Amino acid sequence: MPVVVIQPEGIRASVSYGTRLIDVLNEAGISIENVCGGRGVCKKCLVEVLEGGLSEPTVSEAELVKASQKFRLACQARVVENVVVKILDLSRRLKGKILEYGYAPDFEFLPVLKIVSVKLEEPSLRNQRSDAERLTNALKVGFVDNMLLRILPSKLRRLNWSIDAIVYENEVLDVREHSACPLWRCRRRWHNHNRSLPS
Repeated sequence: MPVVVIQPEGIRASVSYGTRLIDVLNEAGISIENVCGGRGVCKKCLVEVLEGGLSEPTVSEAELVKASQKFRLACQARVVENVVVKILDLSRRLKGKILEYGYAPDFEFLPVLKIVSVKLEEPSLRNQRSDAERLTNALKVGFVDNMLLRILPSKLRRLNWSIDAIVYENEVLDVREHSACPLWRCRRRWHNHNRSLPS
């Protein structure tokens, strides 16, 4: 069985071949950021490989690995041999305190990570803005993820400018093929339907 050494804690764990690295970390009691639920979208669960190796990079890791072979996403990488990894400070999840009592007023559901559908205007002689500017203006956000910027033009054209954008706070993390019912819209429909039901 492969052995994973987790630094700087010095924890050693024998795991089954092909186990996801993030599952190894959770089992070892190490809390690591995982905003997107392990889909490789948020890029928050970065780890540094000090020795050994992990599985071949997934599509979600491709741009990251181009920048540096040392860094991987814990939610995507799998253990295939003995490996030593370092947990970066920026990837650690701060421990919270459980609230045992309190008052929860009604509030509007505004998730930090959301999926927004948008149909972008195609470039033309009258509209010569960059693809990134066209995207941020349509979504009313400030930034596009650096790794996404490199492949944004080809992705937008392949998707025919009709996309679902994955937005984290004020930044576009990724774009993908438009779906019939984005996550935020389905939740809103469910919420409005249940609010209209008689008590």
